Amino acid sequence: MAICGALPHTLISTVSERDVGSEVRVITQPLHWVRVIPRPSWARRRRCTTSQREGHRYEAAFATALGVMLKTEPVWGRWWEFKDALGLGYAQCDLLIETEPTIILECKLKARLSAFTQLERLYAPLISALTGTTPRCVLVAKNLSPEVADKPIVTTWSAVEAAWPATPILHWRRGPIPA
Repeated sequence: MAICGALPHTLISTVSERDVGSEVRVITQPLHWVRVIPRPSWARRRRCTTSQREGHRYEAAFATALGVMLKTEPVWGRWWEFKDALGLGYAQCDLLIETEPTIILECKLKARLSAFTQLERLYAPLISALTGTTPRCVLVAKNLSPEVADKPIVTTWSAVEAAWPATPILHWRRGPIPA
């Protein structure tokens, strides 16, 4: 389950000029350590905005469709604690498929560049440090924005696989995920 509301300052920092104005924590090398943790005590569920509730419903619907298509249940809301050059940090991804290599999926109502930063510069380095392999990343989006027009946009799972190692946008509205 996703968390609504404010999180500790160690979870968020402003990043590169590519994402000026967005607040996404990235791994700043060296990454000293990373570990999987249960939901932190400070990450209690809070009241969500209407948009956040809609995003959670979208994520849940996608996870269900993905589980049906792949015949395996994705891992929801995995938490990590890590220490990098900026100090102690925390991260939680939307969905993981624990295969070889691991597949990281981030679900968004609207595709934004900041989601690529989250996937490629936060979650991927953490998974890589834990598994010793390079994970595959997928941004799942209900709606597209002009800022992601240069990214690979696909509508089927086979097209997702064909787009790797690039991070594709799986444009999924609702219903079964086409193979």
